Amino acid sequence: MKLTVEYDPMVGYVCKDGEAQGWVDDVLHAVLKRMNDKDQYRDDLITVASALLIDYFRVRLAEGVIKKDQIAFKFDGKILEHNEHGRITHWPKGFCDLPIEPMERLLTLQSEAWKKEKPLRDAKTAAMKERLRKKITTIVPCKECHEHPCACSLLEDNELTGLQDISWKKN
Repeated sequence: MKLTVEYDPMVGYVCKDGEAQGWVDDVLHAVLKRMNDKDQYRDDLITVASALLIDYFRVRLAEGVIKKDQIAFKFDGKILEHNEHGRITHWPKGFCDLPIEPMERLLTLQSEAWKKEKPLRDAKTAAMKERLRKKITTIVPCKECHEHPCACSLLEDNELTGLQDISWKKN
């Protein structure tokens, strides 16, 4: 007896993401129970429309819940080769790739935005470095300790330290 899990994103079974693992476990429990009962022997075909469901079946295969020869993965009328670790040998185009497409697009858009903002980021960084360089080279003697340069004046300058309320105590 073999369980064949077919992926069809248009007509297959779907469930809420939070219920996917439990659903796969329920299916496997029922299938494995029938496999042990010789009177109810039959092959099962389940059609799913969710890559997450396929992934949970693969995880259970890798965990040893179901054996390699007890499960098959099918797509576009063809059985897909897989190993006992849940790895599908040849991943055909269109098989469980719908969730990947929007992520690829999102990453492309984010990358393009990052590249457009780079000159602005570089200009801000250069301006900040220049302000810091000027401040460090133009420090006047401290009014309290009369040293030049003095840690007191650096610590009082919020822009250099990024701190809002800092107190400096002299020994």
